[in-house]
Amino acid sequence: MVRSISSSDDAAPIDPSRVAGVRARYRRARADVERSDDEPGEVEPVVESSRILYPKAPLSSRCRASLIDSLIAGVGYVPTFVWFAVTDETTVSTVVLRLLFFAGVAWALYYTFAKDGHAAGQSIGKRQVGLMVVKLATNQPCSRIESGTRTIVMVVLATIPVFGFLIEPIAALAANDGRRLGDRLAGTQVIEVGDYELGE
Repeated sequence: MVRSISSSDDAAPIDPSRVAGVRARYRRARADVERSDDEPGEVEPVVESSRILYPKAPLSSRCRASLIDSLIAGVGYVPTFVWFAVTDETTVSTVVLRLLFFAGVAWALYYTFAKDGHAAGQSIGKRQVGLMVVKLATNQPCSRIESGTRTIVMVVLATIPVFGFLIEPIAALAANDGRRLGDRLAGTQVIEVGDYELGE
């Protein structure tokens, strides 16, 4: 029999922590039911606190993109080596050699710092492997400023003797969302392009 509770009842008041516990168990059970309706193995972005939480991008794809981008950044030095190999050491050739070298440095710096701020938040390497960088707060592709921010953190950390160059890769590997320290400072995340389409 169900009995209504009135002010005349002498029962002890309900503990608020017990109510909170019941509500938490209900939310977890409801989330489990909703997940069971999804297709097996399908991972979709989750909206939380007014921003989208994306799945972690594959580390293998990020490594391939990084290798491609490193080669592209180094292309600027090719004219320097060619000129050095085919010319004699004269005043004119030395001046040209220096100009070519500084042009190569300028290209490498520009591409390294701005590469992820190109169209759709993709460097050439990331475009080739289907990755992009997204600003989490706005769910928009990474800008050149954010690209430079995430890169400068890696450059500064790499100056630490012996192990500095390993800090950012380890941070990306250890984080559940794959965000390295530069990503956290810039508010960005490397994701797969297909996940961004789902999250729009």
